[in-house]
Amino acid sequence: MIRTIFNKVMTVLALGLFITLGACKQETKDKVNAAGEAVVEEAEAAAEKAGEAVEKAAQGVEKAAERAWDAKDPATGFHATGSVKCWNVGQSPDGQCPFGVVRRENGDADIHITRPDGSKRVIYFQGGKAVGYDQNQGSLGEFKASVSGGDNWLIQIGDERYEIVEAIIFGG
Repeated sequence: MIRTIFNKVMTVLALGLFITLGACKQETKDKVNAAGEAVVEEAEAAAEKAGEAVEKAAQGVEKAAERAWDAKDPATGFHATGSVKCWNVGQSPDGQCPFGVVRRENGDADIHITRPDGSKRVIYFQGGKAVGYDQNQGSLGEFKASVSGGDNWLIQIGDERYEIVEAIIFGG
């Protein structure tokens, strides 16, 4: 759009110069032509800089929009909070544990879970896959993870069980 307006203005200026130059001496015509060329060069350079500035601003807006879709809650430090199913072996799988999730790019996430007894558990995801847990918290146990129903992760840590919906990991 800037370039189109620029081209129209330059066409009008060129016609005006052409008509005016018919009545001038050759030396004056040469000076006017040189000045016109300098104006054109400066206008082209300014249009190019304006185009680059618009493109850079658009990239900045796009990056800000990417970050804003999953902004952290300043009160909790988490991208999202809620409840996940949690239970121990031998119990009914209908317990609920509060969670908070910190997401990063490419499906990397840390899900912070508070168990009914108040103990904490952090489960790590990389590339959208469950890969481990914080072994400095809670009881230790073998880590197992499997997908159920296409978008639910079933996590087992010793006797503990968790069901984590994929939307917690990726947002949405």
